[in-house]
This record gives sequence, structure tokens and C-alpha cells, in this order.
Amino acid sequence: MRDDDPVTTPPPPCGSGEGPRAGTIATKGAIALAALVVLIAVACAAWWLGRGAAQSRGDEAAASLVVITTVEQPSASESGQDPAEESPTEASPRNEPAAATLGPCEPAPSNPRAGEVIEVYCDGAWKIVGKAHTDSLAVAIWDGAHWAPYDSHSIHSLSQLACFERERLEAAHAPDSLLKVMDAHQMICVAETAASQPVPRDPRTQGSGDWLPIPSCSGEYVLIVGSVLVSSGQDPQPPVYQAMARHSGAQATYPHQCASLRPEKDGALVYPVYVDYGSDRAGVCAAEARGEGYARQLRQVADYTSPC
Repeated sequence: MRDDDPVTTPPPPCGSGEGPRAGTIATKGAIALAALVVLIAVACAAWWLGRGAAQSRGDEAAASLVVITTVEQPSASESGQDPAEESPTEASPRNEPAAATLGPCEPAPSNPRAGEVIEVYCDGAWKIVGKAHTDSLAVAIWDGAHWAPYDSHSIHSLSQLACFERERLEAAHAPDSLLKVMDAHQMICVAETAASQPVPRDPRTQGSGDWLPIPSCSGEYVLIVGSVLVSSGQDPQPPVYQAMARHSGAQATYPHQCASLRPEKDGALVYPVYVDYGSDRAGVCAAEARGEGYARQLRQVADYTSPC
């Protein structure tokens, strides 16, 4: 054998123990690999189970959160919303009249000119207007936009002026304050009945006149509470007595007695019915301010204006 020939190691002889050791190593490697696979499988299973449980707990928590959210609402202070904005459709109290339902009223001047149109009464729903120092009066009612004329119902049996039936006024919801003023101005219609006519007074108790007194017309103050218009040929006594009976303490006189009292109207004689205030100017003016009649000063001057 030469020195450059390769050295060949002969296989170990049978029974020397080197072959079985190599098989054991291979077996142990397989076992270790199998154990590793098992561990990985167990770990994956544990992770999967844990993930499912966590997801289940998350769903339960989410469900609880939804319930809480639907029950608990943030307050107005927490949300920053104005409480008034949360109920914008809140209704106003019922039966509360709006200011727009009442019409405008104009107070009468303290010293109106003769013939000037003034308001004798006004409450925003009804009003009485007329010409100062005259018996010309009219009624108006507020229709929500403007003052509309309220038509009269008949002619007053005493004053022969337009009048209104109390029942129809009440049906139209006219207030008592309006009816009182209309009564004072003989604007409420009255039925003529024999029972309502008083027994004529004894002419001898009526001063120097035939059946009515004649005033001195020397400056005394009176409150005109009625004017009886008597046409030609008509008996003046029944309507004049009836007019006096309607006003406690009232008296009347003949036409053309004092120049400061209107003697005629539309061709009919005017019998003035009045309450005598003597020299009490303040008293007669206070009565006129209350709407009880028209103040006049009896003089021999054709001045139909009020002394108030």
C-alpha cells in the first residue's frame, strides 16, 4: 500500500454498540418533534378558546352598553342645549286674549269743541262715539281688524233717536258697563205700555207753566238726561212724563224756554229732560264725565256747548 492511497475506515463490527446509538438519537428527535407539534396544537387551541371567550364577554359588554345608552340621556346642562329649545312647541295658556283682539281707544279731550267726534265709551271691543255737545251717538264693535258700525234696532219711544234692544246686545256679549252708559243716554229701546206711564202731576205743582216748570235761565247748571221729540199734533205729556220717570229727580220744560237748549230737531219740538244742579258746576261736570248725560248752563244765549 502506498502512502497516497485514501484511508478507508471499515464499518464497526457487529456488537460493538455504535449502530444502535444512532437509531436512538433519531427516535428521540422524532419524539421531540411530535411533542413540539402537540404543544403548538394545545397553544393554538387555548388561544382560540380564549379568543372566543373574550369575544363573548365583549358582546355582553356591548349589549350592556347599548341598554345603558338608551336609558340614560344627557341632561340639558351636559349636552349644552338650551332647555327652551327642547320644547319649542309649548302651548300658551288657554283663553288668554291676545292684544291684537282689542281695538284702539282714544280718550275724549277734556274740553272738546262743539261738533267734535269723541268717544263716550270704549273698552276695546265696543265703543260709543258721538259729536260733542249733541245727542248724536253711534255704536261700533271691533271685528278684529277695524271698528265696524253696529246697526241700531229701532227708534226710542221717548227720544225718537236710534235705540238698541237689550236682549240682542246681551246676546252679542255686550258688557254691563256698556249697557249702563247706553241706558244713561236713552240708547236702550223701551216698550210703551200703559202701566209704565206715570200719573200726570198736578199742573199747580209745576211752577208757573201749564204742566211743566219754566226755568229762570239765569246761569243754573243742568244735566240733560233725555230729549223728547214731539211731532206736530202729538200729545207731549205721555212721553215726557215717561222720560222723567226713568230718571230719579229729573224734570222737564217746554221748548224755546232757554236759548242755550236746542228747541227743535228735524221739524219736531224738543222737550229737554234734565237734572237741576243749580250752581254746582263741579257736580254736573262729574256726572257728565261718568257718562250720565250732557252738562248745560241755562242761559238766554244760543250756546249748545258744555260748561265742563
